[in-house]
Amino acid sequence: MKHTKLQRAQLAIAASGATIAAGAALLGCIAEPARAAEIPAALRPVIDAARKEGRLDINNSPNVAGLPDGIADGEAAVKRMFGVDLTINFTPAPSPTAQITKIFTEFQAGVPSSTDLFTVAAPAIAPYIDKGIFRSVPWVEYMPGRITPGIVEGGQALRLETQLPGILYNIKAAPWVPQVHSMEDLLKPELKGKFATNPFLAGIDVLLSPERWGVEKTTAYVQKLAGQVSGIIRCGGAEARIATGEFPALALDCVGGDQNMRKFRGKGIIDTRIVGDAAQRRYLYMMVPMRARHPNAAILYALYLSSAEGQHMLTEHDGADLDSYADSLNGKRVKDAEASGIKFIDVSIDWWLKQPKESMAAVSRIVKIIDQPH
Repeated sequence: MKHTKLQRAQLAIAASGATIAAGAALLGCIAEPARAAEIPAALRPVIDAARKEGRLDINNSPNVAGLPDGIADGEAAVKRMFGVDLTINFTPAPSPTAQITKIFTEFQAGVPSSTDLFTVAAPAIAPYIDKGIFRSVPWVEYMPGRITPGIVEGGQALRLETQLPGILYNIKAAPWVPQVHSMEDLLKPELKGKFATNPFLAGIDVLLSPERWGVEKTTAYVQKLAGQVSGIIRCGGAEARIATGEFPALALDCVGGDQNMRKFRGKGIIDTRIVGDAAQRRYLYMMVPMRARHPNAAILYALYLSSAEGQHMLTEHDGADLDSYADSLNGKRVKDAEASGIKFIDVSIDWWLKQPKESMAAVSRIVKIIDQPH
């Protein structure tokens, strides 16, 4: 059967398309096993179980772990990294202290946990770390070469971010902040009413340690500080209030990296100054409650947050990442600060548990001082 030139051209195009399609299919077959081969054997049952769970419920403080802004990014990344479709549901929670109390109560009552993944700092979690309410997870086996034993505490708590508390300030409204070299500088008469503090004295609580000032000196300091501040504002969302100039500065803030968030980076609006005698690496952890409804989904999401992509997302939305990773922004900030002579205290769960009882008992007392009208 003879074909016209047009018919011969059409057949050639069709054959070419078939070849390309076959090639693409072959590449897909090759790529899929290669991707699967990169998944550690220990993690594969978790992936299968997470696929059946199909959802992740997170009840956590807002503006933590990239939530709620990072939900779409997280769902897409889990699908891409592990081949699992997850629907992430986020509901805001009260303070970490109230939340851990709720999780503990749910555990004792034998009911499902209100959250599948809990994000918390050392002061709130330390008293509960040995209560058996969180799962022991082989994090290192699930992401070898990235997660190391040094960033997992007690087999349960996986470090998520390094927070570097400092003075968060509006560059134009508080030009005096770069001249603050010690916490005592905040007591200068000319600074009265020019900055706020946070209601839990996060960051300032570390001064209670014998490694810094101790209970007596810190208590006397907070009594004077209470008469200096213009108000009390929570760390979550404080960056917006500082950026607008509603409050010129917050001393100390909790994260220490809001200027690195996508909406502020490079715009010269806000910045954070680390104060030498209060310098600390304050770790934020991820933990899976023992009674989580979707524990496997929680593990995959935590692994995503630990990946380079997840850490970048955290910087975009939270302004912080974990300084232990080679590609960490906070890692560079810590090295630069140390090169200038600043010495950090590592506020880990283990560090907090080793503090004298009188130091930790004094936290609630100094918080009450700052809460009183002055």
